Amino acid sequence: ACGAGPGPPPAVPARTSPTAVAATPNGTDVAWLQLLIAMNERLVPVLALAPERAADPALARRADAARTNRTAELAALRDLATRVTLRAENPHAGHDMPGMTTAAQRAALATASGAEFDRLFSGALQAHLDQAARLCACEQKSGADPAFRALAASIARTVTAEGARSG
Repeated sequence: ACGAGPGPPPAVPARTSPTAVAATPNGTDVAWLQLLIAMNERLVPVLALAPERAADPALARRADAARTNRTAELAALRDLATRVTLRAENPHAGHDMPGMTTAAQRAALATASGAEFDRLFSGALQAHLDQAARLCACEQKSGADPAFRALAASIARTVTAEGARSG
């Protein structure tokens, strides 16, 4: 939920500037970061299946573009993660939440091909894009750190544009 975090924010040294107030990531920032990392880590392997399994060449191209975007997002998210102290294991990695491909979905996609793959894949990708957009909106509303909020705005633009192209 927007504004709900995993507890108090981690201790991060404040940066100072004579013209700006330093921001410290809050619980929303950290939860958003961890959720997006977990969601993208689960989706990237699914995106890699499309070139060989999709019936629709346009879907395979869409998957390739999405894979490029999610991989770039993961790099940016992980870079941002270096600013905060996170638990060794992402607490969201094992959860099945909206927008996260489940083990059952991944197994079904790994064995499906043609029109069945296209149907399953399209649903999983759209669910991911929709949830990522919602989470980014929550981060922009309730996050504290400008760098986290800026990345959320960028990701929101990308996933919204990708979702609009699917219809």
